[in-house]
Amino acid sequence: GTSFFQNLVDWIKESKDGHVDPNVEFSMESRELRLSSDARPIGDGQVVFRIPQSRLISPSSIAQRLSIAPTSDTWLQKLEQLHQGEDCLFHSKEDCMVATYLASNPSSFQPYIDSLPTKASLDYLPRRWSKTELQRLLGGSPLLRRIQEQQEQIEKDFHTIQTILAMNEKAPNQSTSAPNITFEAFNDAMAVVTSRAFAGNLNGMGNSNNGMQAKEETTLVPLLDLCNHERGSNLTQKNLSYDFSREVGMVIVRSKGMIAPGDALRITYGAQGNGQLLFNYGFAVPNNVEPDGSSNDTYEFFPIDDEKSQQQNIPPNAKSGQAVFLRMGPKSYSYGCFAQALEFFFEPPTSDRKESLDVFGSGPDMDDMEAFLDDCDEAQNIEEDDDIDEEDDDDFGMDMGFYNGNAIEMKNDNGESSKEAELKALAHFRSRLVELANSYQLPDTTRQQYLSNTSDDAPHFYAALVVDSELATMHFFVRVVEEICIKMNPDSNVRSSPLSPAVLTTRSVNVKHVEELVDAFMKIRH
Repeated sequence: GTSFFQNLVDWIKESKDGHVDPNVEFSMESRELRLSSDARPIGDGQVVFRIPQSRLISPSSIAQRLSIAPTSDTWLQKLEQLHQGEDCLFHSKEDCMVATYLASNPSSFQPYIDSLPTKASLDYLPRRWSKTELQRLLGGSPLLRRIQEQQEQIEKDFHTIQTILAMNEKAPNQSTSAPNITFEAFNDAMAVVTSRAFAGNLNGMGNSNNGMQAKEETTLVPLLDLCNHERGSNLTQKNLSYDFSREVGMVIVRSKGMIAPGDALRITYGAQGNGQLLFNYGFAVPNNVEPDGSSNDTYEFFPIDDEKSQQQNIPPNAKSGQAVFLRMGPKSYSYGCFAQALEFFFEPPTSDRKESLDVFGSGPDMDDMEAFLDDCDEAQNIEEDDDIDEEDDDDFGMDMGFYNGNAIEMKNDNGESSKEAELKALAHFRSRLVELANSYQLPDTTRQQYLSNTSDDAPHFYAALVVDSELATMHFFVRVVEEICIKMNPDSNVRSSPLSPAVLTTRSVNVKHVEELVDAFMKIRH
C-alpha cells in the first residue's frame, strides 16, 4: 500500500521547517507522485516540498551526523583520501560514501529506506542483468562494454571499501564493532545512489567544520526522488524545479507553471539519451527528442574494434579506444560529430599545410558551430564578389584554405587528390557504420515485438528502445554519407554494400535534417 508514503511525509514534516503539500499523493499503479484529483490547482512558483538538511544523505551530512572531526581517522575520511581511477575506485568517492552509509541501514532513515525501490525494480538497471541476457538484448551495442565494465568494477569497489571499513573501530552506524556490510547490501545501495541521487550541497551555512569543502556532491533527497523524468517534445513537461538553498538549509521544490488536479509531479534528469537513461536509471523513453527536432539519443561510434584483430579498413587517423558520440538532429548538433568521425578515415596529407586540411580538428569551436553554419546559409544568398578580402570571412580564427577550395587538389601519401581521398574516407566511414549495424544480435522481429508491448517485461522494452535509437542514428549518418558521395560523384557506387534489415526497418530518418547536414558539408568543404 501507500503507508510508506505517509510515513515518509510525516518524517519530513517532523524535521524543523519540513513541508509537503497536503494534496500530494503517491499512485501505486503508476509509481509516481501526483496532485490529488479533488485538490485545487497549484499556481506557478508555489512551494510544494521543503526537505531539510537533516533528511538528506550526502558525504558532508554523513560527517555531521557522525560528528566526524577533520582529524578523525574514520572510514569516511579514508574514502575521501582515495583516488578515483584504475588503481582504486571506479565509482566516484562521493557515490561510494553515500552507498556505504546507506548499506549500513541507518535506523534514523528508516522511513526513507522504506520508500526506496524494491530489488525487482533495481533489477531494471542493466548492470544487474545476467551476462546471457545482456548479450542477447544488447549484443553489438557499445553500451554493452560499459555495462560489463560496471559489473566488474563494482565488486572491486566493494572490496576496497571493505578493507577500509575493517581498519576502523567504528562502523558507519557508529557501533564499536567491525562493520558488516555485505556485497548484496552495497550493490543495492549503489544502485539506489546511481539511479536516484542529485548533485547539490547545503553545507555552506557555517557547518563546514567536518573538513569537507562546500561543493556539489552526491545527495539523496527523500520524496523528490519519487518524481519521474520528463524531457523532450512530449506533451507532458516537467512541472517542478528544485533548489539547494544554503540560506535556509534545505532543498526547496517549487511548481514550474500551473499543476492541475490529477497531474503527475515531474522533474527532468537532463537531456540524456536512452543509452544514458538505461545505464544510469534503468529505463528509456520513446520519442526522445527536443522541440527543435534534435535527438537526445547518441551512438558511441568506435572506428576501431578492439575485439577484432582482423578488422578490415583500419582508419588511418584512429587509435584504439577512440570514440565519437554521433547525434541526429539539425546541422548545429550533427555536423561537429559527423566531421570528427569522418576525420578518422582520412589518409594523412603530405603537404606542409596539413593543419589547414585538418578541418575537423582545427575548425570552428563547437560553441560557435551553430553560428558558423548559419553564416553558411546566409552566404548562399550573397553573390560572389572577387573583391572580398578572404580574412574578413575568417570569423573564428581558421585557416580558410580548406574551405574556399584552394586545397582541393593537394595530394596525400597515396597520390590521391583531396576529392578522391574524401570519397574514399566517406566510403570507409559508411562501411564501418554498416559493419556495426549488422553486428547487433537482437533480431529485428524480436525488437519490433518488444517495442509494441511495454507491459510484459519493461527491461526488454527499454533495451529495444536503446537498440532502435542506435540503429536509427547509424541509418541517419549512412544516409548523409550516401547523399554527399552522390553529390560529389553521381556515378558513385557507395550503396554497393547493403544495409541490414534492422537498419532499413527502423524508425524513419528525418530527411530535412539529412539534407541540412549534407548541404552544410558541401558548402564548407566544396
